Amino acid sequence: RVVQMFDETPALTAIADLLAMRDRADSTELLASITVPTLVLRGEEDAVANETDAQAMVAKIAGARFAPIPAAGHLAPMENPDAWNDAVREFYSHSMVAGGFDEMS
Repeated sequence: RVVQMFDETPALTAIADLLAMRDRADSTELLASITVPTLVLRGEEDAVANETDAQAMVAKIAGARFAPIPAAGHLAPMENPDAWNDAVREFYSHSMVAGGFDEMS
């Protein structure tokens, strides 16, 4: 399915996407301004986004949580949807119990 998605992406679209990602401004300093419950997810086998960077994001966002997704790479929601959904479900349950989402309304 993923290979099919890539195969069906026009070459100019793929090039434009890659250039946009390469040239985007670094917004790391904005992470500290996030004030809502935040979950950072990363496939344990992700060759694009490394765990050090994911953990650094968590460290910069007050109260953020990290959830590694086993048996998954950069497309973790597609590669291991059950683990992804479990992590998100657990995060929502924990955040609602803690009152995090009530504060946003």
